[in-house]
Amino acid sequence: MNQDLLETVSKLSVDERIRLVGQIWDGIHDELDRQPVPPELEAEMLRRLDHVREHPDELHDWPAVKAEILGALKSQHSKSQASPRRK
Repeated sequence: MNQDLLETVSKLSVDERIRLVGQIWDGIHDELDRQPVPPELEAEMLRRLDHVREHPDELHDWPAVKAEILGALKSQHSKSQASPRRK
């Protein structure tokens, strides 16, 4: 990376650097949107979409997944608190 550019950017205020990062990110996003999807990625996305359509019963909504994860964490935490620690 160009050292002069880094020095110039480092002289900006935090607010200016945050805005600059946002503008850079938006430019990257826009550029990526214009690129074609690689055929192997498109094939995988279509395979997954077909699977979802064929097996909708395998889908889980976020509240259910979150509750399951939190329940497992609580259970794990309870077990670790209940077992005596060895030295």
